[in-house]
Amino acid sequence: MRVLIIGASGFLGKKLMNSLPQKFETFGTYHNEIRFRGKRGYLRLNALSYNDAKKKLNSIRPNVVVHLPAIPDPDTCETNKKLAWKL
Repeated sequence: MRVLIIGASGFLGKKLMNSLPQKFETFGTYHNEIRFRGKRGYLRLNALSYNDAKKKLNSIRPNVVVHLPAIPDPDTCETNKKLAWKL
Protein backbone atom coordinates (compact mmCIF):
# COMPACT_ATOMS: atom_id res chain seq x y z
CA MET A 1 0.00 0.00 0.00
CA ARG A 2 1.30 3.47 -0.92
CA VAL A 3 0.83 6.29 1.59
CA LEU A 4 1.44 9.96 0.79
CA ILE A 5 1.80 12.30 3.75
CA ILE A 6 1.48 15.92 2.65
CA GLY A 7 3.22 18.05 5.24
CA ALA A 8 5.55 15.30 6.46
CA SER A 9 8.18 17.82 7.54
CA GLY A 10 5.95 19.11 10.34
CA PHE A 11 5.67 17.73 13.86
CA LEU A 12 2.73 15.40 13.26
CA GLY A 13 3.88 14.41 9.77
CA LYS A 14 7.34 13.37 10.99
CA LYS A 15 5.81 11.28 13.76
CA LEU A 16 3.51 9.55 11.27
CA MET A 17 6.35 8.94 8.78
CA ASN A 18 8.39 7.28 11.51
CA SER A 19 5.55 5.23 12.96
CA LEU A 20 4.05 3.58 9.87
CA PRO A 21 5.03 -0.08 9.47
CA GLN A 22 7.68 -0.94 6.88
CA LYS A 23 5.11 -2.86 4.84
CA PHE A 24 3.76 0.50 3.64
CA GLU A 25 5.51 2.33 0.83
CA THR A 26 5.56 5.78 2.43
CA PHE A 27 6.18 9.13 0.76
CA GLY A 28 6.31 12.44 2.58
CA THR A 29 6.34 16.00 1.33
CA TYR A 30 8.07 19.12 2.55
CA HIS A 31 7.92 22.69 1.30
CA ASN A 32 11.14 24.53 2.15
CA GLU A 33 12.85 22.42 4.80
CA ILE A 34 16.44 22.08 3.55
CA ARG A 35 17.13 19.13 5.85
CA PHE A 36 14.64 16.98 3.89
CA ARG A 37 16.16 17.63 0.43
CA GLY A 38 17.51 14.40 -0.97
CA LYS A 39 16.28 12.40 2.01
CA ARG A 40 14.83 9.07 0.95
CA GLY A 41 11.03 9.09 0.73
CA TYR A 42 10.67 12.89 0.86
CA LEU A 43 9.55 15.07 -2.05
CA ARG A 44 9.25 18.84 -2.36
CA LEU A 45 5.66 20.03 -2.81
CA ASN A 46 3.96 23.40 -2.85
CA ALA A 47 0.65 22.40 -1.25
CA LEU A 48 -0.98 25.55 -2.64
CA SER A 49 -0.17 24.64 -6.25
CA TYR A 50 -2.84 22.54 -7.94
CA ASN A 51 -0.45 21.58 -10.76
CA ASP A 52 2.35 20.56 -8.40
CA ALA A 53 -0.03 18.47 -6.29
CA LYS A 54 -1.55 16.84 -9.37
CA LYS A 55 1.89 15.88 -10.72
CA LYS A 56 2.92 14.33 -7.40
CA LEU A 57 -0.35 12.42 -7.05
CA ASN A 58 -0.12 11.12 -10.61
CA SER A 59 3.48 10.01 -10.21
CA ILE A 60 3.09 8.36 -6.78
CA ARG A 61 -0.48 7.06 -7.23
CA PRO A 62 -1.05 6.62 -3.49
CA ASN A 63 -3.78 4.47 -1.98
CA VAL A 64 -4.01 6.82 1.01
CA VAL A 65 -3.32 10.56 1.30
CA VAL A 66 -2.87 12.19 4.70
CA HIS A 67 -3.10 16.00 4.43
CA LEU A 68 -1.20 17.70 7.28
CA PRO A 69 0.32 20.96 6.00
CA ALA A 70 0.25 23.87 8.42
CA ILE A 71 1.87 27.16 9.29
CA PRO A 72 3.47 26.52 12.68
CA ASP A 73 3.75 30.19 13.66
CA PRO A 74 0.49 31.65 15.06
CA ASP A 75 1.68 35.22 14.43
CA THR A 76 2.13 34.46 10.73
CA CYS A 77 -1.38 32.99 10.62
CA GLU A 78 -2.79 36.13 12.23
CA THR A 79 -0.98 38.52 9.89
CA ASN A 80 -1.65 36.45 6.77
CA LYS A 81 -5.09 34.96 7.31
CA LYS A 82 -5.75 34.27 3.61
CA LEU A 83 -2.64 32.10 3.34
CA ALA A 84 -3.52 30.28 6.56
CA TRP A 85 -7.03 29.48 5.30
CA LYS A 86 -5.77 28.40 1.85
CA LEU A 87 -3.29 26.01 3.38
